[in-house]
Amino acid sequence: MSTSPRVAGWVVLGCFVWAFAVRFRFLSETPYPVGVDGYYYAIQVRSLLESGHLFYPASPLVFWWMVPFTALTDPIVGVKLGAAAGTAAIVFPAYLLIRRLTDDRSAGVVGAAVAATSAQSFYLSTEFIKQGVGLSLTLGFLAALLAAMERPSRLRVMVAFGLLGLTLLAHKLAFAVALLVALPAVARIAWRWRHLGTWKGTLIATGLLGMGLVWVMGSKLETEALLLLSHTFHAGTDFSLATLVRANGARLFFQHEVRMAALLAVVIAGLWFRFQGAVSARREGGEERSPVVVGFVLLCVLLALPWLNVEDRQGLAMRLRLTAFLPLAVFSGLLFAQMLEFVPEKMRALVCAASVATLLLVRPSQPRDGTVIVMEDRAGAARELEGVIPSGALVITTDRHLAFMTTWHTRASARKSVPLRIEPERTYRLMAMAAVDGPFWDALDSCRSATWEPGEVPRVFSDALVLLTERCFQEARRHVSASARLPGREW
Repeated sequence: MSTSPRVAGWVVLGCFVWAFAVRFRFLSETPYPVGVDGYYYAIQVRSLLESGHLFYPASPLVFWWMVPFTALTDPIVGVKLGAAAGTAAIVFPAYLLIRRLTDDRSAGVVGAAVAATSAQSFYLSTEFIKQGVGLSLTLGFLAALLAAMERPSRLRVMVAFGLLGLTLLAHKLAFAVALLVALPAVARIAWRWRHLGTWKGTLIATGLLGMGLVWVMGSKLETEALLLLSHTFHAGTDFSLATLVRANGARLFFQHEVRMAALLAVVIAGLWFRFQGAVSARREGGEERSPVVVGFVLLCVLLALPWLNVEDRQGLAMRLRLTAFLPLAVFSGLLFAQMLEFVPEKMRALVCAASVATLLLVRPSQPRDGTVIVMEDRAGAARELEGVIPSGALVITTDRHLAFMTTWHTRASARKSVPLRIEPERTYRLMAMAAVDGPFWDALDSCRSATWEPGEVPRVFSDALVLLTERCFQEARRHVSASARLPGREW
């Protein structure tokens, strides 16, 4: 082994500190929450501290993870601390997993550094925190699964299932990724125990089936979930392997991590066919292909499909491609272990140190593309809503980010979609000033009624937000021509 356990541990800890500092420094550049769902996390954690339950139904683990940080600071800073720590912590299971796959600590250290410097992992810490923390647990489950396969015991099996359960409680997509990558390993276990007829196979099958049912029941196959699945693929093909296509057509690649992971998957598969013992799990005999690596190859095949619809910012396809840094880190560690075989023993520690230093210094540490930052004028306008909108009201907004911002300041329920049934007396419409065009303002002027109450008159906050009662909004709509653009097309 080229690196001592103590040195490897300190280097991995250093990667965690580096990743945490980079993430938290970026998140702290603004006093407001960062990301399209930044206020959503603050709302959830505040609700846990005040009432002990979530404001919105959701997988609860990540919000409880943020509670201690919030108790020491406040909901906004606590969310940022929890996001930075939870996503940076992926270096620990990445090291353990690669260490078990290669029986080489240096390879584990390099793989951990790849995960620490990942642009996708950084983006998850700003936009999709639950998924970022959930993927850390995914790698932890896979490392525990390998340990249970090497030396089966009730304790090791329970640890693996426990981590899988925590993954489910953190994020459903992370749980699905864990099942996909573990599928070849579970198939191998079932094949090995096919003649035993003991409690082992039944226990594992029952546990996986039960967790799968919990996952399905938790999703409830709601209309929103079905729409999410229907938008995952499209008829057109896109071979650029972009992670996200913005509304203006710009493609975000996040250091081309999807492309790099797909390329390394091809290299791994090629080495397997060319050299039977290459990049194998040495702890399983040296000639046997690792089932977990096979699972990561399957994941890369899914991520590289050119029919994935990555134009939807909230879609499943983009969320899937944001997992490419997992196989990228694992494959990098595997290939680094292969490379070390051609390096003299005395030089291996130096090569490992140089590789980690290069990753930490050369890879961009703060890729800002695609991150939603709160605009000062909108934040000021949202603060002015406090006390204007009753806490029991329903606010319909033009965008998701504005909805969470409104709920944070007013404690009223805010949403982008229009419910099937509306109670006009307690419903408001809130829109960005930029979304209101001339014909709509003309309609408001033409339909003013002497019977309107003062609160029904449109109110403008900081020249950024416009608030209307439902009655005012509906009457104005009737005075706007069908060809005129209304704020919020889905309205």
